[in-house]
Amino acid sequence: MSSPLQVTAKSAATSASISTDQAVAKQTPPLPADDNDIWVAAQRDDLTRIQHLLDTGLASATSSDSQGITPLHWAAINDHLLVCKFLLQNGADPNARGGDLSATPLHWAARQGLVYTVHLLLRHGADPALLDSQGFNTLHLATHSSHIMLLIYLLHTCPTLHIDSIDPQGHTALMWAAYQGDELSVSLLVRWGADVRLQDKSGLTALHWAVVKGNQRCMKLILDAGVDVNARQQDGKTAAKMAIEMRCQEYYEDALKEAGRRPDGTIKHKPFGEKVTNRIVMAIPFPTIYLTLHSFAIYPIYIAIWLFVAFFVAGHQFIMRFLLRADPTKEGYHRTPYLAGIFSGTALLVIISWLTTVAPATFATNPYLNFAFLLTTLISISTFLRALLSDPGFIPRPTSKSTQRAVIEELVELESFDGRAFCGVCFVRRPLRSKHCKLCNRCVARHDHHCPWVANCVGVKTHRAFLMYIITLELSILLFIGLVFAYIRDLIPYTSEPCLFLPEALCAPLQRDPYTTLLGVMSCFHLVWLSMLCFVQLMQVARAITTVESFNLHKYGFMGGAPVGGSVAGKVATALATGATSEDGAQVGPEGRNDVVGTDAGTGDGCEREGRPCGHERRRGPIARIPKSCVSVLKLLGVDMFLATARDTAPRPSAPRNPFSHGFRQNCSDFWCDGQGGFLGLGVTRSKEEGRDEAWGMVGGERVDLFRMYDVPEPEMSVRRGGRAGRRGRWKRYERVDVDDEV
Repeated sequence: MSSPLQVTAKSAATSASISTDQAVAKQTPPLPADDNDIWVAAQRDDLTRIQHLLDTGLASATSSDSQGITPLHWAAINDHLLVCKFLLQNGADPNARGGDLSATPLHWAARQGLVYTVHLLLRHGADPALLDSQGFNTLHLATHSSHIMLLIYLLHTCPTLHIDSIDPQGHTALMWAAYQGDELSVSLLVRWGADVRLQDKSGLTALHWAVVKGNQRCMKLILDAGVDVNARQQDGKTAAKMAIEMRCQEYYEDALKEAGRRPDGTIKHKPFGEKVTNRIVMAIPFPTIYLTLHSFAIYPIYIAIWLFVAFFVAGHQFIMRFLLRADPTKEGYHRTPYLAGIFSGTALLVIISWLTTVAPATFATNPYLNFAFLLTTLISISTFLRALLSDPGFIPRPTSKSTQRAVIEELVELESFDGRAFCGVCFVRRPLRSKHCKLCNRCVARHDHHCPWVANCVGVKTHRAFLMYIITLELSILLFIGLVFAYIRDLIPYTSEPCLFLPEALCAPLQRDPYTTLLGVMSCFHLVWLSMLCFVQLMQVARAITTVESFNLHKYGFMGGAPVGGSVAGKVATALATGATSEDGAQVGPEGRNDVVGTDAGTGDGCEREGRPCGHERRRGPIARIPKSCVSVLKLLGVDMFLATARDTAPRPSAPRNPFSHGFRQNCSDFWCDGQGGFLGLGVTRSKEEGRDEAWGMVGGERVDLFRMYDVPEPEMSVRRGGRAGRRGRWKRYERVDVDDEV
């Protein structure tokens, strides 16, 4: 892309551009041979040698070789901060040009994505708007590095860098990011206001360059930003025409579908607004479940099964194709309250059946059982609504760019400016145990998972409500099943005809009241996965671990510590035990230094090619020996997660220490108490004094604002009277381990 491109094939576009390695090679000429040379010392981070050379007058901080390269160039490109600082304090020019590309030390550092070195140079007067001999400024070079944190830093701290600044061929930073297939940079630049309609001197837009790379996600992000799909380059080719020539038409068409567009690029307008659509989606499961139960009650089973499939497919197609205008094969319903509607619809049918049929027949003989069912049902519904409608603990976003800049500069000074300490979507400092939910598009404090069954995240402010909801729901199901058994115990069948494939115990009630009986049977099925979910959640509370942490424990340990061995089965089942049918649906995938933009990056096993998943998942452990047709059932029921949790609770000498765990009793107390009012600090209520910009909780008996928990209270051993050792809470710095995430 250093010269105008006439793209006729993907290989032609690739060969016509200057690669990263070529650019670096031009910026890094051979070192001088003399070991006493200051350039060699700067490259080797030999601060003692540099001090000696300057003190003795053998060299100067402003010295340059035959190509104009200064010692600061070498120190900058190798990220030697102390050497850079020493040279700058001794008069080194941060804007000195050198090398074949006539580049400054800032250019060299930006090309390598060295955010801390760039910060140091800018503080000492480096000009980010200067161009090298290729016409690239610091923003272009930072985009070439594909280092997202450096881009975030430059956009916030360098107002002189225009986001749509162009190189001599008319390429913007967005075009470069699209050409490189760098979806993180594309997402950031688009959200920062980069113009997707601009064309370079060859007439190519950012969408054309994304097609050249063949990256489906970059295409989707640019389409979402409103690019002109009919824009033509010099030869009159649109992005669609170029996709055919590049043999990535399938990727382009899939990107159009994901962006809510038709094959011709026109936008599919939804029939209703978001609020109305969500209400309709939540209401659809009620008639679907009602008609399904009645079809099994009225028609023979071989007809009822086909009716059930027809009702389900019709409802799903109506939601996906008509209401959401989305691909029905995708799991777009995770972004809607569809699964929450299944609970509310089932609960409404159960309550109606109890009021009209079960209670009148069983109240005289089982009054306490009926009262208990009513009480648990009311609590379950109230906690469900709280988990559905409440703020789960969204971390407040900065109100201005100056506030964002102050946070960034503080983290850079602490050398903690990475994706785990800073969110590139919300532009907030991340407290420990927080995670950015891509479905809610917000950072959530003490994020457990995103639960599609309540259409909300389970975070610090809703976790207790969610746990109370599933516990009381299980109790109410058990009570309802007991009442149904009491109801059908004395029922007399209409006929004495035998039931096909059914035991006599079910034959009579199915002939007498098939609807109520089937409703009880369906409740039994719900009880299976709900019991496993309750077990998993209660065990995680006792261990002071969230679902996100449990999911990634085998990779990074606790908070990025030593990894623990685990199987793919355990990973997948962890997500599904939350109620979701995929890892993305539960939002429990790994998130690290570079996963900061909230894109839909995959979390597979490295089989992705050019931004598109390979479509298969490598399976290991017990799940590898199970047919694929049975895996979905196990995922839905959460069997693997149940077994994985039981396995993980066993003590292991190699297991890393959980910095948030302080014993079973203290962990449970920390979870249920928030250290302030609201029914003695217990249960699901919270103090009215708590504002939206704070979220109080307990960690090891310490009252902590989880919105600002950047360190872990490490217990310190103290000797009590009588010689017994006890724990005394004390705040200590918890060092993050420098690890990379799979994106």
